[in-house]
Amino acid sequence: MDQWVEWTEPAAAPMFPGCLKKLQLECCQLLRQFPRFPHLPALQELNISMPGSYILALPGCPQALASLKTLKIEYCDHSCVLSAHEFKSLQHLELIKCQGLRLADSIQCFSNLRSARVEGCPQLLALAATTASEGGPLVGHDVDERKQLHQPLSHLRTDHSLMSGDYFSTIGKLPGLRSLWFSDMPGITHFSDEQELWFQQLTSLERLSVVDCTSLRRLPSSLCALPSMTMLLLSGLRNLQSLPEHALPPKLQELRIRNCAEDMLDRVSKDGADWPKVAHIPYIQVLHTANLVGHIKGETIVVQNI
Repeated sequence: MDQWVEWTEPAAAPMFPGCLKKLQLECCQLLRQFPRFPHLPALQELNISMPGSYILALPGCPQALASLKTLKIEYCDHSCVLSAHEFKSLQHLELIKCQGLRLADSIQCFSNLRSARVEGCPQLLALAATTASEGGPLVGHDVDERKQLHQPLSHLRTDHSLMSGDYFSTIGKLPGLRSLWFSDMPGITHFSDEQELWFQQLTSLERLSVVDCTSLRRLPSSLCALPSMTMLLLSGLRNLQSLPEHALPPKLQELRIRNCAEDMLDRVSKDGADWPKVAHIPYIQVLHTANLVGHIKGETIVVQNI
């Protein structure tokens, strides 16, 4: 409803009763006000796409935010600050292409968050990172070590919104993380010592996907220290020079390499430079797709160690 500007309703007979559990507002870019936000105490799922300025009222509705279990906001150009502490029940979070959206605190302050997808939100942790760099008290970082160990986040998909610069220090240790997908980290050729340490603390990680980091030349060397990892996907890493200097995780069962450097097949084949690092992996797949004169040529090589 791209021409909808005003939403009015009679106070005596509101359109939505207080028991409403799921709400989707899509493509209402001119809508200035959503009068029912403060009066939805039972709301469990909220999906917002291409919002109007009504989204600016969302932080001022703690009663509605406290009951949410699922929140999805995408394609939001408005500057809006949310606090993770107000989402007391949130379990699933998706923030996609929200240029002005920011958190007043860190991801670990979502106390019940189980899965998160955060992509195209370059300012999301700017406030937390600035506070940390200035030496001030970062909201949520006064929690003790025992509470951090019970952080329930197990699935995270993100890009440079969370995985670059000082943002690493505001994410937290995430000891329960089992699946991590990160992509699109422009200009990153390797990982800093701080980032290497962060990876090393992901002791529960089972699945890691590194996608479309076109400048990346080296993977974290600390991957070999991850005791639980069973699957590694490398896709679109055109400049990857080699696999980590040390061996890959000892329990790795699957290694999938797609559209990486052209000589990657030779490296992971028997007698190749990286063969000693992958020889213990039962299933290795190398897929390379090249554009040739208007058509696509695909080649798939599967190596199984028995």
